[in-house]
Amino acid sequence: MKAIQYLTDQNGNKTAAVVPIEEWNIMQREMEYRIPDWHKDILEAREPELHQTGKSWEEVKAKLRRKS
Repeated sequence: MKAIQYLTDQNGNKTAAVVPIEEWNIMQREMEYRIPDWHKDILEAREPELHQTGKSWEEVKAKLRRKS
């Protein structure tokens, strides 16, 4: 796999990265299913409410995906 390349400014500070598409696709798949910690707290607080709806986890996930 190709290495990540970095772009730098005139002072040598890294300002951007060029990521090979294969690596980018892997990163996107990994990030797709991660839920930020702040959102986990909200979901845990709403968990009893979600259970009362009678919806399956698959239905809830599908609804969340449609909203984003």
